[in-house]
Amino acid sequence: MNYVCSIHIKKKKKSCSCIAEQKMLVLDNIVEKSLRKLPYLSSRPSSFQCYQCGKGYTRNDSLRRHLQYECGKPAQFQCPFCPKKTHQRYNLVRHIACWHQA
Repeated sequence: MNYVCSIHIKKKKKSCSCIAEQKMLVLDNIVEKSLRKLPYLSSRPSSFQCYQCGKGYTRNDSLRRHLQYECGKPAQFQCPFCPKKTHQRYNLVRHIACWHQA
């Protein structure tokens, strides 16, 4: 991950790998994505709705993935470094890259 954190921007470095700054960026991104998922903040209508839980999707393949891996099923992908579990493998890969890689 190449970016300049608020600590090293004053030193005019092109990139750094400050763990604390990376975690703050990840948390900010999670909050931003969570706000986008709230139904009253979403501008797109949900054309495809899950018949089991009512969750809506704009694409049919997203609904199919939800039904196959998520809806009413326990998270099946376990992080080898912490207790975190995810429903989709890519989310686990992203979690490990963000939280457990130095």
